[in-house]
Amino acid sequence: MDSDYLHDLVNVLHNIHQTGVNNIFILGDFNFPNVDWSNYSSSSNFDSIFIESLFDCFWSQLIISPTRTANNNSTILDLHITSVPEFVRHITVLSGEFSSDHMLITFDIIIPLKRIKPFKHYVYNYKDADFDGLQELLNYIPWDIVYDENDMDFSTVKWMDLFLAAVNDCVPKIEIKSANSAPWIDAEVLKAVRRKERLRKRARRSSSAYHWAIF
Repeated sequence: MDSDYLHDLVNVLHNIHQTGVNNIFILGDFNFPNVDWSNYSSSSNFDSIFIESLFDCFWSQLIISPTRTANNNSTILDLHITSVPEFVRHITVLSGEFSSDHMLITFDIIIPLKRIKPFKHYVYNYKDADFDGLQELLNYIPWDIVYDENDMDFSTVKWMDLFLAAVNDCVPKIEIKSANSAPWIDAEVLKAVRRKERLRKRARRSSSAYHWAIF
């Protein structure tokens, strides 16, 4: 590793930091074998510049076990740098998983999800629609008044206005209070989903071809 590499690396880290992205995870072989990551220290000024760049960005490095063993020498080369160490759990360094002198690193990332605030909106309730009335009403609409051979956009808008006016007269609307569920997931659909899950569990318990056929 030379000074040009270090300079470019530090610049890249600072540029990432300046993007303003909150949840940052950077992983890879950074080749700083002399750093003691338990206390972020090194006798090398070269390494110290890299460490200081992490401090400047308020980032943490989470790997503290050796990730490479060669010639009876174990070092930490593969790093996990993050701006949100509190979201990383169960870091494990595994050896012998594949043919390489580097070890496999596994971990979990726990990201808190922001629920969308529920809001009210309305959808057509086709279950209670008066389709016979709608068909009769559509038959009485003078559709020829909407056609303008010189302006297709105007014709389309006017056609939609008349059609939706008829639909609104014959198809009631229902209020949907939650934005976190699809509007077509109603009580009837949820009931069918629960029934299907019960059938699946029974088929798995019995291993019966009959029960699987019903499922």
